Amino acid sequence: GQHRVEDIQKVIEPIKNNVADLVIGSRFLDKKSNVPNYRKIGIKVITQLTNASIRKKLTDSQSGFRAYNKNVISKLNISDMGMGISTEILIKASSLDFKIVEVPIVVNYGENTSTHNPVSHGTSVFFSTLKYTSIEHPLRFYGIPSLIFFVIGISFTYISVEYYTEIGSINPNTTIIAAATILIAVLLLVTAVLLYSLVSVVRENK
Repeated sequence: GQHRVEDIQKVIEPIKNNVADLVIGSRFLDKKSNVPNYRKIGIKVITQLTNASIRKKLTDSQSGFRAYNKNVISKLNISDMGMGISTEILIKASSLDFKIVEVPIVVNYGENTSTHNPVSHGTSVFFSTLKYTSIEHPLRFYGIPSLIFFVIGISFTYISVEYYTEIGSINPNTTIIAAATILIAVLLLVTAVLLYSLVSVVRENK
């Protein structure tokens, strides 16, 4: 009961005109959809995460009101079994250079139009988005946090050395923080390199 029959034509039109491979009916291209605020916030957060992994900047990555041409359907190899499939499709379609287009639609949120608990739904999609983002862009996903932890670790190492020079004893708190953050940085860096190498090999063998 959420979607309008008259919006079907709007969604399939770009497919029929060969201007898009995948069309998303967006709830946020106009202001007519009465999306609850808690859903709006969750959708926008997940959409921003999705946009970090795809070429097209979307407004509504979680809309299920979509159209696909036969090339998308035949070439996408989907593995997710839950609601995270929405994100997986977009990330994989973008990596295959399929053209993604959004069109405005109107959605009605009545009392009985949603079949999923928003908390479990949002959590599932969030972690699926993180998973596919880490696979598609491992150097960025793990490398940037690694760099941040390295900076923190080096800073606390400097503080610890300075403390030892002045006082003559080790400050256990700063030393532990320095060691822990550098260790985390190294682990993230190793993960980034290994996953990047693995993904590159898999892509080359396709």
